[in-house]
Amino acid sequence: MTAPRAQAFRWRWAWGGSFAAALAFAVAWFAPAPAAPPPTLPAALADEPDVYMEAPVITRFAADGAVRYRLAAAEIKQFKREGITRLDAPVLRLEDAAGGPPWRVAGARGTLRRQSAAHDEALRLRDNVELRRGDPGDRHFFKLRTSLLHVYPKRQYARSERPVTIETASGQMTAAAFEGELERGWLKLKSAPSQRVQVVVLPERIGRPAS
Repeated sequence: MTAPRAQAFRWRWAWGGSFAAALAFAVAWFAPAPAAPPPTLPAALADEPDVYMEAPVITRFAADGAVRYRLAAAEIKQFKREGITRLDAPVLRLEDAAGGPPWRVAGARGTLRRQSAAHDEALRLRDNVELRRGDPGDRHFFKLRTSLLHVYPKRQYARSERPVTIETASGQMTAAAFEGELERGWLKLKSAPSQRVQVVVLPERIGRPAS
């Protein structure tokens, strides 16, 4: 009675071992191969952009199909690893939803980043930056000059922590910093110990009602 039982046990053990081996073989055969690591760029190409464009124009539209803003540049270089786009001689045109004169922002250089939380781009302009609206003599005329300006096109919001010089139809202003909601026409000037806010009203505007 002991021998048959021992044989049956050995047979079941051998069958179970064969099944486990077959299962392991099937898993190894049908399992997807590990993904190959991305190719390593040569050192000479490590600093090259992923996308390069000459004289591009980027147009963004509002929900109703109207043009919200246009961004042009002499050159655009996009670096995906850094999540940044570098622009040479960028010019941004912000349309006024109410039909007024558009805002125009220009600088010698710029960078563009995507703001995931606000679903908006952040445009940073440097060197000889000018924010302008209208022409001299127009009641909407506004021109700001600074060395660094941050613009959020979707919100039409701009700010600078650098000294600014502003010209308007009614006078001139200087300040240590600036922020403004361009679509609303709301501006805020800031002072610093080394730079106070100064406002100079043109003589021909004193005592005259605003148009």
